[in-house]
Amino acid sequence: MLPPSVTTREMSFVFMEKVPDPHSGDWNPCLEPPSAVHPDPLAFQRALSCIAVDSGLYVVANVGTLQPCDRSNDSACPDDGRYQFNTNVAYDPTGRLVARYRKYNLFIEEFHIYDRPSSPELVYFETPFGRVGTFTCFDVIFGEPAMSLVERGNVSHVAFPTDWTNVLPHYAAGPFHQSYAAAAGVNLLAANLHEPSKDVCGSGVYGWDGIPRAFRCTDDTSSALIVADVLARPDKAEANRPHLPTDVDGGVPDFIEPVFKDPFNLVHLRSNTGTISVCHNGLCCWLNYTRPQGGNDRFVLGAFRGLHTFEGQYYVEICQLMTCLDSGETRCGEGATTSSTHFSFIHLTGNFRTRYVYPQIVTTDVQPTTDAWEFERGVGTLVLPRPSTTPLLSAALYARRFDLDDGSVRSCSKDVGRTEHRVSQLFLAVVARQCPCPTQC
Repeated sequence: MLPPSVTTREMSFVFMEKVPDPHSGDWNPCLEPPSAVHPDPLAFQRALSCIAVDSGLYVVANVGTLQPCDRSNDSACPDDGRYQFNTNVAYDPTGRLVARYRKYNLFIEEFHIYDRPSSPELVYFETPFGRVGTFTCFDVIFGEPAMSLVERGNVSHVAFPTDWTNVLPHYAAGPFHQSYAAAAGVNLLAANLHEPSKDVCGSGVYGWDGIPRAFRCTDDTSSALIVADVLARPDKAEANRPHLPTDVDGGVPDFIEPVFKDPFNLVHLRSNTGTISVCHNGLCCWLNYTRPQGGNDRFVLGAFRGLHTFEGQYYVEICQLMTCLDSGETRCGEGATTSSTHFSFIHLTGNFRTRYVYPQIVTTDVQPTTDAWEFERGVGTLVLPRPSTTPLLSAALYARRFDLDDGSVRSCSKDVGRTEHRVSQLFLAVVARQCPCPTQC
């Protein structure tokens, strides 16, 4: 990880290394002798390559890389004569470089240090346990490369180094990464920085159904190796979408409140069981629920459809059941981190205009759920059929319209497939085996 004081290209230059295109030939820095030059220009890459050899594993890491350029023949070349990229590298068990991905969707302060590639890259590598794709952090929110790797790259697993700050209600690390795995139908291996005092924590191995096979987010600052069994060839089949009305007048909401800077229409859950609905900008959300009598937690159902413009720009459609911090109509979804309410049943659905719908359940203490849920890929429906084993903070269907991220306004568009606060070097060991019985993974 770069020190927090490193905020410019000049300050970060000493951490940058040249990494060749793995398709240009075999490159194994572990076999190259240490350089007499100080600092060693291959120190990070040699260490990663040798770690892969010593452990007998595939190793994926996030590093800074550079590529010299000449403004005389490259008009896009930066003034300092080099490109700097936020890069994932992958080494196989022999120490050979097998993948290099340069981040396309840079987060806010990254633009002061890194350059954006001219086009998004779809990067993956072959292993005995299936094809593994890789991207990093803020990339997971966008169609390129996160969904394109699945649809065009046909990957079974994604190695995902990240520096992710937990932000409720939609963007807590574990629950959001869980939702991507479920929506994409891949096994996601997510390695997050572990700085719990800064709300940066949450690493895990998520199965293709979204259920975490292993997860860690603790208050202590110790490191840990997370290992879990996953299916080597996950199921990516999509279900047929039900015919829901595309535009419905949902009536007047109980109140309107910003949730992560977006104006949600919200309605109260007034009883212990029932069916309620709320609409916003043509998106309508329906919730059928049952919860125990009593309890002090206050829940609302919210809906938002539109262009999100805070800390990035992207178009979302969200149906969200969420708890509120107090009895007033304030800080719903964002303030509370604990809950005492075990829902007995939840059926949440919406009339989304996209097949890219990410299911998400956040439990008390901002953890991903380990309960079995019912979610059909490509369909805007989430069901929790049995009582939750841990109290619930929120449940959501978070849908993405990648075709509207540029801010264009269209009344109807075809489905188009096309969070990060510090720069880091992250290590991710990819370990997988074929399970003899799918129910054991």
